Amino acid sequence: MTLLAPNDDAWWEAALRMNLASPEEILGQTMANLRALVWAHVIPANLPPTKLRSQLYASSGGPAAGSISFIISPGDITVQTPTTDAHVVVMGLGDACSAAVYVVSRLLVPQQLPDVLKVLPAPTEKRK
Repeated sequence: MTLLAPNDDAWWEAALRMNLASPEEILGQTMANLRALVWAHVIPANLPPTKLRSQLYASSGGPAAGSISFIISPGDITVQTPTTDAHVVVMGLGDACSAAVYVVSRLLVPQQLPDVLKVLPAPTEKRK
């Protein structure tokens, strides 16, 4: 298994893209949407850096998530999905086990989510 784990900045950027006040509000989505988000970040093959190639891979999220393409160039690995471009910021995590983990710069949002996103109203502060 290969996991593409979004970094902290990716969660904040995703919350803004989803019109949410914070990354924590992403957890307030339906279980079906959360499951789709998680599976969009998983490739059902162990792809450590030595096996990773510039090519198209199927995600565990199926057709709704779309495929994942890696573009490898000197000093950079770009991850592309139908909705998102991200960069690998850390690689080689998990190489000693049966999974490869890459930290990526953006949340990979599936092409289709099972449910409508719950957009919560922005918090209001009273100013004196």
